[in-house]
Amino acid sequence: MTVFKESVMDEEIINLGGGIFDEGSLNDLTGREYTTESPCISYTGAENLNVTSCCTAFTTALPDSSINAPTCKNYQSRSTVYDISDNYKIIATAKVNYTYSLSILFANVTFSGQDDWIVELSGNLDDDCSASNAGPGQCSFNGPEGDGKMIIRMESFSDDIGLPSFLIGRIIFRNNQTLMENGIPFTKRNDCLYFSQSLNSTNYVATSSFCCIDFS
Repeated sequence: MTVFKESVMDEEIINLGGGIFDEGSLNDLTGREYTTESPCISYTGAENLNVTSCCTAFTTALPDSSINAPTCKNYQSRSTVYDISDNYKIIATAKVNYTYSLSILFANVTFSGQDDWIVELSGNLDDDCSASNAGPGQCSFNGPEGDGKMIIRMESFSDDIGLPSFLIGRIIFRNNQTLMENGIPFTKRNDCLYFSQSLNSTNYVATSSFCCIDFS
């Protein structure tokens, strides 16, 4: 098995070719959780290849939130890339509105920034969609059925520069709750998750907020 690894702030997200590793837990390609009751998950991979992956060892997870928070249905993120070598000039900003319904995350991306720059959005390991000053982007990403996790990432590039993707959002679905981190739900008083990251360069940094804007 080939493992691709990239650093995300103080944590790591690892693409295992059939799953994602984040916050110390492993989920399958669509974000579904491995459990002691169902340690194996099957799915259809590239070229209609049938794949079964199994967890062979479990450890105690962080406890679920003790807060009885309402479920979040709609989200919004705002992500900005800066050129710090040019007085923190804004290179690209993407505002995204999300709706999660029937295990699908729908996203509408609006871009503002330099004319030669494009942003691309991805959900878990699903396909990208792009947005630029030429027009907005619309995406739909397959999420987990039942408990699981959705990881949302963005990358930005121009004709001359390609910057690595960075984490802009996380939704954990567990026991009918929507969490921003293990044990921490989205609530009306704590409704946003924030990220800041250097983009493998001394010249570029990215900041992002990911917020719940509608509770059920």
